[in-house]
Amino acid sequence: MIRDDADVRHKSANREIKILFAFLSDISYIYIELFDRMNLDVSLFETYVSKSLPHKKTTL
Repeated sequence: MIRDDADVRHKSANREIKILFAFLSDISYIYIELFDRMNLDVSLFETYVSKSLPHKKTTL
């Protein structure tokens, strides 16, 4: 019983972490697009994103 509860909590935490990373990744791409449209230096933001979210590649 206790083990089942721990498994459920673990799966729930993993799902929440995946949702959070997906959200942060989406937000970062929105900011890159805004930087690009405003003709700002996107390379600084790309560096930050690549260090923060190494599982995703930044492509423009």
